[in-house]
Formats: sequence, C-alpha cells, structure tokens
Amino acid sequence: MKLTMRWAFLAAAGILLPAAVLAAEPANGEGQKIYDAKCASCHGKDAKGNPNMAKIFKVETSALDLTWEGSSGKEDAELKAVISKGKNKMPAYEKQIKPEQIDALLAYVRSLAPVKESAGGETAGSGEGAAAPVVSEAAKAQYAKSCASCHGKAGEGSPAMAKVFKVDPALLNMVDSDTLAKSDAELIKITQDGLNKMPGYQGKLSDDLIAEVIGYLRSMKAAE
Repeated sequence: MKLTMRWAFLAAAGILLPAAVLAAEPANGEGQKIYDAKCASCHGKDAKGNPNMAKIFKVETSALDLTWEGSSGKEDAELKAVISKGKNKMPAYEKQIKPEQIDALLAYVRSLAPVKESAGGETAGSGEGAAAPVVSEAAKAQYAKSCASCHGKAGEGSPAMAKVFKVDPALLNMVDSDTLAKSDAELIKITQDGLNKMPGYQGKLSDDLIAEVIGYLRSMKAAE
C-alpha cells in the first residue's frame, strides 16, 4: 500500500520555522513542541485532523488523521523518511529538523495513538485469535453515502439497482468470494478508476479513505 497521505501532509504549515529555533529548545517535551509548531495546524492538537485544512487541501479530514491504525501502525523508518524527504504537499525537513528531533516528534505522535495490546500481551491484529482491525467511522459513513445504494448495506448487492442497470444482482455483490479474492490494490484501482456503470472516485476521495472502505467491505464478510 502506498505511503499514507496523512504523513504526506505532516507539518505542512510550519515550513518557515528556522532549525536554529528548534535546536535551542530543551529536550524535555521537545517532540510536543515541534508538533505544536509545525504539525498541529494541519493535523489538529489531538492529531485527528483539521477540517479547515482538509478543505484547503481538498481531501477528507481523515486524510490528516495521524491517530488511525494505518498511520500509527507503520514502521518508524518509513515515517521518518516521509518527514525527512517530504511527499506531496509536505516539504522536506531533513535540513530543518535534526534526526534526534524527528525521533522526538515521532515518539510524541505515537503517544497520541498508542499501539493497543490484547489481554495476552500481543499487539492487536497479530497472532491467532487477535481482535479484528477497528473500522473507522469515516469508512462506514463513506460507504453508506457512496456505495450502499447499489451494493447494499451489507455489501450483498441491491436487487432494485440491478434491475435499473439491467445486470445480474451478483455483479453488485461486494462480499462474494470472487470479489474478496481480489487484492486490495485491485479493488482500490477499480474504486479510483470506476468500472462499467460505476463512477471513479480518483480525486474525490483520498487514497487512504478508499483503502479504509475496502477494509470495511472485508469486515462485512468476516462478521457473517
């Protein structure tokens, strides 16, 4: 899966703060200070995204949410690379923030969305019997808004819409074995580009939100 857009926007509003200012700050609470100065305006004080900045960037607010599993679950090296090199609308910070300061920033962001552990001490989502990934409310809401009218509330397909489109109802079933056998990348591409009478959502929904909706579809089958 491509690197999440949430980190692609990290700290976009603080690009003019000199590195010398950051270097002069005490180590205690340094991660939070860097976050407040360079990240909070886009990602919010609680790292759940700033709706106003989302409108400016023309993305879903969820694309700026750093607390969801898809962001906090990534490896440190991957996230540090995005902060250092920049991506999309995010500038590169390798010349403004020292490596140890990036470490402090990342540690602070992770503290806002700590990794959950099961009763047996395993990280959620790992090992046998692990809890299923949490489906975001944004994914549920987007599915209800853009997908349920054709694919049904539970992904089983709408017979009424099948009649309108003059197709076999099975073609609108999103939780059948053939559909779920496809990779996430295949399903994401179909959602982005559209297929037959289905419109494409490229540029309308963030890549991350599309991926979350795909995850929501898979959770419907798992819940049966």
